[in-house]
Amino acid sequence: MLSHADTYPSVQRLQGAVLFPYGILAAETGYSYNQIRVEDEGQNIEAIDWLIATQKALINRDCSDRIFDRFPAIFQTNVANGLYPDAGMKVWIANMIAESNRCTDLCEEATIMEAVLAISPAWPGFVEV
Repeated sequence: MLSHADTYPSVQRLQGAVLFPYGILAAETGYSYNQIRVEDEGQNIEAIDWLIATQKALINRDCSDRIFDRFPAIFQTNVANGLYPDAGMKVWIANMIAESNRCTDLCEEATIMEAVLAISPAWPGFVEV
């Protein structure tokens, strides 16, 4: 039986995580878009497309995790229903999404692996109003 490493030679294990093509991530202990490494495949289009999709998925996942770590879904629902004051939550979430979108747009524009790997979000800090 072939392993994923045999099927996808560019896939490597990273801190207990296995990255698969097209942005699918199977994590045992964690993941990071800064830890993606692809074996040299001559800058072929398939490897770059896989890397772009993976990078975008990890950036979006990191954004979502950061938002829900700071403001759990029930708290966001209560703010939306007017039970709790906003206290800057909506602005911060909008800024987080804007930064995620900026980075995923940069991924789409990248044409070489090094450019994709250099993309790292500058997540906005939270300032309570």
